[in-house]
Order: sequence, then C-alpha cells, then structure tokens
Amino acid sequence: MRCRLLPLLLSTASLGVALSAGRGAGNLDAQPSRQAEEETRALRQSLFKKPFVPFFESAPKTPARPAERIVARPAERAPSAPPVSRPIVITPPPAPREISIAERELALQPAAYTPYDRYSGTVRTVIDRLDRRAATMPRAKALMGEAHDFRYRTSHPYFATLPETTATTRSGDCKAKALWLYDQLGDSSALYVIGKTFKGAKSNHAWVYWRCDARWWILDPTNRSTPVLADGLPDDRYVPYYSFGKQGVFRHRVTYISLPNLPPIAPAVATPGEKSSVARQ
Repeated sequence: MRCRLLPLLLSTASLGVALSAGRGAGNLDAQPSRQAEEETRALRQSLFKKPFVPFFESAPKTPARPAERIVARPAERAPSAPPVSRPIVITPPPAPREISIAERELALQPAAYTPYDRYSGTVRTVIDRLDRRAATMPRAKALMGEAHDFRYRTSHPYFATLPETTATTRSGDCKAKALWLYDQLGDSSALYVIGKTFKGAKSNHAWVYWRCDARWWILDPTNRSTPVLADGLPDDRYVPYYSFGKQGVFRHRVTYISLPNLPPIAPAVATPGEKSSVARQ
C-alpha cells in the first residue's frame, strides 16, 4: 500500500509546481510552454483514469449460509449372517412299554387318574419304599392273622392311616389294615386294591392282590384271616375298581374307558367275578 501512495504524492507535488509555474509564466508570458501542458495532461490521465483505492481494504463479506438441518440417520445395521442350516433331528418313537404280569393276567388298563388320587398319599408313600422281593405263603398267612386281630376303628373315611400308626394302635379300618399288610409283605408285584366286596355294595372296600405260585390271591385282613384264590370266588364277589402298585395305577374291567390304539389284553387268569380255563389248569 505504501509503495502505491508514494508515486501518487510525488505526482501531485509536481502538478502543483507546474501550475504555479504556469501562473507565474502567464504573468510573464501569456502562453504556457508545451512541455508543461504535456506533463499536466499526463498527470490528469494518471489521476482520473485509475479507480480510487481506499487506504484500508476490508475483506469482502461472505454472505452467511443458512444453517444446515442435521438429520439423525438411523444406525446402520450390520449385515445379518446367512441362516445356518441345522440338520433335521428325527426323534425315534418311544420304545413300547413293557407289560407287567399283573396287566396281562388281570386284564388291567393303565389309568392316568382315579377318583382316589387326592386321598392316596399314604398309599404312594408305602409303594415307593417297597422292596423287590417275593413273599412266601407262610408269611402271608401269618401277617393276615395278625392284621385280622387288629381292632376295627375308622379314623378317616377316605385317607388310609400310615402302617406305623396302625401297628402302634393295633387298630384300623379296611384301608389301614390292607395298607399295613401291603407294607409288611414288601412284594413289589402285589397291588393295593379299592373296590367292593360284592356287586351292589353301598360302600367301598380295600384289600390286596398278591401273586403266589403263578396264581392271584385276595388278602382281606378285615373280613378274612387267610388268603383266598381270586378265581375261586363267585362272579359278584370282590369286584375290583382300581389297583395301585409299583408298576403304576390301573383300572379293572368295571371302570374301563375307551382308548384309541390300545390292543385288548386277554387275561390268563380270571379276575374276581370271572372264570378262566387257564386259571383252572
């Protein structure tokens, strides 16, 4: 900037000198010299043809840009991995359940529930602790004689008393006596049975089914002191409804229900109330 102003000031000073000289020369000589006119014309061209430049040049103002609207972009999801193909697992069909001897010979049907389930807590407790051993006929007769001597006393119309309580009090009803005998036998093939002593009886009864020498016996310590053969009774005596045992819970013929895909079971030994030629052999 200073370099540009210095020639300008020098030219202005020369112009003043020339004008002064011209006025003075006018006094002396009316016509100015040609050299002074040329210098004046050159100065005027240099002064008035160039644009005016200010001493301090300010930087040009840049128009303000409108504020940009920031839009939040959703987070980019990582590309999902291709689904992994898993091998198809084919579940084999369940193995056929083994049919117990009691189911085959007494024509039992597995039962998912019974009307006595809510009262069978003590019965299930005894079943869980049964040993897998077979009892003998002398022992069964001795136990029946002992249970038959217990005083008959009803403690609850539906719940069976624990065998320990029955042994301590030496008393009990049909449920308690049958359960005590069932516990003392300890034979896992025996069944705790609920039914009626004869067809059409108003109240139910409890006894034990026990297998000995390939035949089924009825052990009823409430009404009898010795075992009796199940197939040697009339058709209307000792009609069983439900049996509880180590192999499960079962229905007898009186309470059969229709189940699909359930093959009929032909009994080898007759149930109470039926006769079987196989049993007689």
